Amino acid sequence: MKQLTLLLFCAVALFSCEKDNIQVPALSNITIVSYTDTTVTLSATITSTGSSGITASGFCWSLNQLPTTSGNVTSCDLVGTTITCTISNLVLDSTYYIRAFAESEAGTAYSNQQTYVAGSEPASVGFTSFNVNSTLSYQDAALSRLYLDIDGDGEDETSFNIDNYQDLSGIFVAPYNRIFVSVGHGVVTAPDIQFAINYDADSTRLCQSFILNETIDDSASYLFAAYPFLGINHILPDNIMLGDFNGAGDSYIGFKIEIDEKYHFGWIRVSLSSDFKTLEIIDGAYNNADETPIRAGEN
Repeated sequence: MKQLTLLLFCAVALFSCEKDNIQVPALSNITIVSYTDTTVTLSATITSTGSSGITASGFCWSLNQLPTTSGNVTSCDLVGTTITCTISNLVLDSTYYIRAFAESEAGTAYSNQQTYVAGSEPASVGFTSFNVNSTLSYQDAALSRLYLDIDGDGEDETSFNIDNYQDLSGIFVAPYNRIFVSVGHGVVTAPDIQFAINYDADSTRLCQSFILNETIDDSASYLFAAYPFLGINHILPDNIMLGDFNGAGDSYIGFKIEIDEKYHFGWIRVSLSSDFKTLEIIDGAYNNADETPIRAGEN
């Protein structure tokens, strides 16, 4: 009986380990190769086959965002690691949402979404990156601020701030019982950039912290708002710390910026010290394609 129990335990453990190692494939962003008024030829790369071989691949597309293989599908043969095929019978000037897909025994994986207007020159493919490499430091009763022009249009879209004051009036008076680390304050009253905040965040509007390769888009799990806080340290009287960035090392802020009346998703990499007194703003990027997700750290 003991031997039977041991055999059953080993079988369950082996099955559990195999399940834990199951991984779906991974895909690159879509490249638009060519187009006509009613067709578009697309390409994508399978960057990982996951834990098993690819059984099907191609592109799914829809007039609605985030299409899946349950809707319109154009299947393509996989040549090496590349998927290339043409979607036909499009309606001129209609907006389509397209995702590459790859299926395996582990499941179905999708690329980031590509937006395409039939018959129109595709939006610029790829990402716009920017380096900052600046550090803000706590300045006792003074405000420490860095302005940032993200899209290179000559106007500052946002700022990073560390300030420390006694009350909501903004008067710097000892004993300086709160340290605020914020984004966007002091720039414009109607900003064209918004940042992802925690869905359950209170009026302090705490920034959502993203990890490397996490998708940034119009998710239902968080909201976008102007003038959020990376964190607040209530030093007196109870030393309460709010936020997910302090002491976490390299972390990512998600944002969407309005360019030519359309929003583009992006990220900024920062590192905030555990005592809220040093903020390093490292780099960032945004997707050149409007209304198209980006992964934190992708550029």
